[in-house]
Amino acid sequence: MKNWITIIFFFTLISGIFSQTKRVGIGTTNPTKLLHIEGDVNSTDNLLYSRVNRVGNSDIRAIEAHSISNPGYGIGGHFTGGYRGVYALNDAGDYNGGGNYGLYAQAIGTTATGTRTALFAEATGGLINLAAKFGSGDVEVSNGVRIGSTSQNGRLYINNNNKAFGSTSSAIRVINNHNGSEATYGMYTTVETSSSADSYGIRAQGNVTGTGDSYGVRALAYANGTGGVAYGLHTQVTDAQGWSLYSLGKNYMSGDLRIGTTTDPYAGEYKVIVDGKILSEEVRIQNSSAWPDYVFQENYNLMPLDQLAQSIEDNGHLPNIPPAKVVESEGIQVGDMQIRMMEKIEELTLYILQLEKRIAEIEKR
Repeated sequence: MKNWITIIFFFTLISGIFSQTKRVGIGTTNPTKLLHIEGDVNSTDNLLYSRVNRVGNSDIRAIEAHSISNPGYGIGGHFTGGYRGVYALNDAGDYNGGGNYGLYAQAIGTTATGTRTALFAEATGGLINLAAKFGSGDVEVSNGVRIGSTSQNGRLYINNNNKAFGSTSSAIRVINNHNGSEATYGMYTTVETSSSADSYGIRAQGNVTGTGDSYGVRALAYANGTGGVAYGLHTQVTDAQGWSLYSLGKNYMSGDLRIGTTTDPYAGEYKVIVDGKILSEEVRIQNSSAWPDYVFQENYNLMPLDQLAQSIEDNGHLPNIPPAKVVESEGIQVGDMQIRMMEKIEELTLYILQLEKRIAEIEKR
């Protein structure tokens, strides 16, 4: 029975070829195309089956279609499916060479103008619309990736175009959850340059035109383990000319800043901890404590000179000034010490004025 059906199919096909104005219908008496095949509503058979049985190293096409009426016009194939529009399977067997593609798309032209799109995908009408979804296997891109733009700046160029996805809009969002013992990175960039131009591992810019905040880079780190350390941002340079972090504009830190050390022996008492020397052209200390102008008040109890001499003899340092051993072990607070030193300077001024007064009285006598 199948052989008769095959013979009838090819007979009708050949008849349609020799009569270009005649339409051939299979399963229908009213064909709308040159070859029109309609399936039986009670049948689950495939409508068209093509198979190459040749054994050999030949790329024989099971189906080949060409449609080029004029440059820029013509559709090689048009498929519509309620489940899948096109299903492509590459069964390479034990072949271990390259060039195996489940779906191969290519767009070419003879001029450098216009846009060539090898593969166009669009999804609309759903709660979640995915124009493309990749299952198992990696994704390799030989050239650039443009998202939201056709700009040629960089291998990966993303322009969010003020599009909000949810309550927080992110041009790039990477979530890296890991419970292993090795180090893991949400983003890892390496920059090597041998030219005279600057090179950046990450260069971020945030532009604000609305009322919401804008972040060039926002990194969150959660350390829920027992031995690992979580880094919101970790940068490193290997030469003296490089900058691990180079920032233009204002910088804000809600926590503390540690330079030259990762430990905090003061349990969060200080915002900046530096293990090393600090070089600065100017330092401004703004202390809320009372500046020692109280020394010049009439009710200030200025220690007599004989008591001051006795205190120095007994303790080996000025009153209200920490001894050398305390400074060596605990250091000093610059703002507090400046107040103490100013107090002593003002007391010294009063002592000088007292001596000047006594000298003037002696000279008078």
